[in-house]
Amino acid sequence: MIRYLQETLGISAKEKAWDSEEKLPLYLKRGKSYSILQIESADCLCIKITSDDFKISTYLKQLEKLSGYWNDNIVLVFQELSSYQRKMLIQNKISFIVPGSQVYIPFLGMLFKERTFGRQTTAANKLSVTGQLLLLYVMENKIKKIRQADIPQFIPSSPMTISRAVNELIHFDLMDEKINGRERVLFVNSSMSDLYQKCKMYLKNPVSRTVFIRETDVPKKLPFAGESALSEYSMLNPPRVNCYAMWKKKFNKSKLETVDPNWTNDPYAMVELWIYDPLLLSKDGYVSELPLMLSLENETDERVEEAVETMMENYKW
Repeated sequence: MIRYLQETLGISAKEKAWDSEEKLPLYLKRGKSYSILQIESADCLCIKITSDDFKISTYLKQLEKLSGYWNDNIVLVFQELSSYQRKMLIQNKISFIVPGSQVYIPFLGMLFKERTFGRQTTAANKLSVTGQLLLLYVMENKIKKIRQADIPQFIPSSPMTISRAVNELIHFDLMDEKINGRERVLFVNSSMSDLYQKCKMYLKNPVSRTVFIRETDVPKKLPFAGESALSEYSMLNPPRVNCYAMWKKKFNKSKLETVDPNWTNDPYAMVELWIYDPLLLSKDGYVSELPLMLSLENETDERVEEAVETMMENYKW
């Protein structure tokens, strides 16, 4: 636990015995062990829950008696917590630690979600790149239940990055979880259309920037994007210049030469550089509807706006 706090929060933490533990009545000792946890300059009582039948209602009643032995901050330590249990603890402003997994210490003014290492925290109102990619993949493929361990099969990322993405979806109440031992299973407990309405405020435009390259230099298998893809899903006419989507990391590693449309006589193409690999959310050579809609969210052309509306009205949830 100490190492986890030091590595996760980047703070000083120490643990020592609590001399008054032996003075506690039996009912306060049952299913618990006590120590003093020093975090930076703050001392708090650390209660390690060793029983599976912990109840918040019982604990809150015991606090009054416990205050006769310790009248300062308290932190509970659990081996594991479900999403619901975590929410109830936070709702009751009860500080807790799950070593290697979760930290919630409001009296220090800190809230760290599951497996959020260093000082990288979830943005206040947007999902991370992997979090958004995972959610879109779930909606596109109508996935109602999935094991976290299976996610890297379709979203190639490190276990830590996947874990952070999962934590975000749970934090924003977009998915629920159930933990069986070391296995973490994720659930969607609503229809995909309801999930889409709920998550829209947390999604961002996947297009980082746009470049132009010669049409003959366009890499094979790049999916059509922008108006080129929108014309496939609606009655919008195809644009004069083809538009493609490419992962910006791949573009940066490539030797593709950009051109200025105003200064070239060669046929050229528009390439949107996406923050994640658009091939993971494409079908039949076109980026799929949900990420396409996000990529066009700032479009002011009425023709495009109407075509996007039509596309989403016809989308099969």
